[in-house]
Amino acid sequence: METTVEKLEAMFLKAEADLDYIEKRLKLDFINSSAENGCPAEVGTLTESERESVALLSAVSRTTAECGQRTRSLFENDNTCSECEELTAAMLESLPPSVRSNIKLTDLNTFYQQLQQHLGKSNRGSLSVQKMKQLKMNVSDAKLKVLQHLSLVELDSKGHVRLVL
Repeated sequence: METTVEKLEAMFLKAEADLDYIEKRLKLDFINSSAENGCPAEVGTLTESERESVALLSAVSRTTAECGQRTRSLFENDNTCSECEELTAAMLESLPPSVRSNIKLTDLNTFYQQLQQHLGKSNRGSLSVQKMKQLKMNVSDAKLKVLQHLSLVELDSKGHVRLVL
């Protein structure tokens, strides 16, 4: 989602730059056109109308960019879970080496927090591995195995993961 927000912000910045370019280009075209036709008095009227249009478009662009920034801010603030339980190095070390494999504690905590956020907020009972991949969770069998050995998650016969409360 963060990538999408960054793309939107870039698009809005480009749109704003395009509007500035259009404003300057239109002014130049009107000035050149008026000078050729010998009617410089019309330039002021057309330029004023053009300025109003560009100002309106710029305001819309700024508002949209601000919305994008707010969305990004909400996403960044929502990306952490204040109620989420965090795993400790001692918990990981308590497992047999064959279970903990080469799992990094930070990766495991990130995945576990994602599970807690999704299953806790949506109040859904379980998630499939396929759904976790669609949600861009960095799921792996090794991580699931560790969480299962720590009695934090349960896997049903269909491979759905459920938090143990």
